Amino acid sequence: MVQNFPTLSLAQVYGAIAFYLNHPEETEDYLRGLQAAWAELERNAEPPSGELQQRLDAVRHRRLAKQA
Repeated sequence: MVQNFPTLSLAQVYGAIAFYLNHPEETEDYLRGLQAAWAELERNAEPPSGELQQRLDAVRHRRLAKQA
């Protein structure tokens, strides 16, 4: 986790794990709430304009080309 989130200290990572282990139901409820909120945002979101979609596709294509 520290490698993926370098702004976190090892103590913060252990603290998060300890909280999860001590409060699994509360954590799962929170995550379900986030999923529901995200689903609501997706349902109500307007699709991107054609121009924006083209720009996003171009960036995605460039990034994939760099990874190859």
